[in-house]
Parts: sequence; C-alpha cells; structure tokens
Amino acid sequence: MLILALWACETGGLVVDDSSKTGDDSTADSQPPNVDTPKLAINEILASNIATLADEAGEFDDWIELYNYGDTLINFDGLYLTDNSTQKTQWALPSGQGLAPGEFQLIWCDNTPDQGTFHTSFQLNKGGDDVYLFMAVDGQDAVRVDGVKWTLEEDDLASARLPNGTGDWVHQAPTPGVTNRL
Repeated sequence: MLILALWACETGGLVVDDSSKTGDDSTADSQPPNVDTPKLAINEILASNIATLADEAGEFDDWIELYNYGDTLINFDGLYLTDNSTQKTQWALPSGQGLAPGEFQLIWCDNTPDQGTFHTSFQLNKGGDDVYLFMAVDGQDAVRVDGVKWTLEEDDLASARLPNGTGDWVHQAPTPGVTNRL
C-alpha cells in the first residue's frame, strides 16, 4: 500500500489538512485501496459567525459549507461530520438527501440538532478546531473523505477553498451557498 505524507500549510490561522485527498495522516485512518470516496468537500467554514448569516431560528451560529465537485449526484446516506477524528460517526448527514454536481449545502454547527435537519451535534471553536467528513463502509471502519484544521479564525471572516472543492484554502468574505471568491 502506498502511503503519502501529510500535506499541510499554514495561512494566517488556518492550517489546511488535505491529506484525505492524497493518502492518510496521523489523525485519521488511511483509506482502504478499494474504496472510492465521493467528490464532496468541506468547501468553506465560518467558525465565528457574529453577523454574517442567521439560521432559521434567527441565531448567528457557525457553519460549514459542503460542495459537490464531481459530476454525479452524491447521496448523504452513510456520510458523517465530526469535530473529533476518533468519533467518526458523530453527526450523520440527513439520509435521503444529497447534492447534485456543483451544488452547495450549508450545515449549522450549533450543537442543537433539534433545530432542524442541517444542525449538528457539535460546535466550532474559533480559537482552533478541526472538522472531518467521513464515509461509512460496509465491513470496515469509516473512511475519511475530507478534513480541515485551523488555529484561529477572525469574526465574520471565512476560510474557503478557491476554486470550489479542490483549491487551496484562503481567507475571504463569507459566500454561503455560492461560488467562493476573494
């Protein structure tokens, strides 16, 4: 099995961790060679939403944006988000839902899943945190699809991939649900 080294860089407070796209790292299991992961990326994060966008309850909760950078529909069944790489199935993306190619999905990270379908059971920490996207695989441990780490985020300043889904991480004005741009 070929093992590729962790690729990470530091940009301001953002520590990019794209190892899931290239192999494995010390925080998550390597992908079995026979598993194809969906082309679904953590595309943007806002870990300190003070006044950018309110959720359905009128609260300015932190959020993650997912993006389908592939050319097929991605079903959310068996996909999980977590802020703890040892709890790979911490919050299940809603089953029966999905994303068409080029579509975005906003996920509120507010530790209040009873507020709606896209509200997680964890929160983001502006002072430093990480978020991972995992996929359950029959007969195996969940495999990592994507992940990002940061050390400090500024109020109402997003970290986002440019271009969407596959690009390097940059700091920018938030663009929830639309194409990232500086």
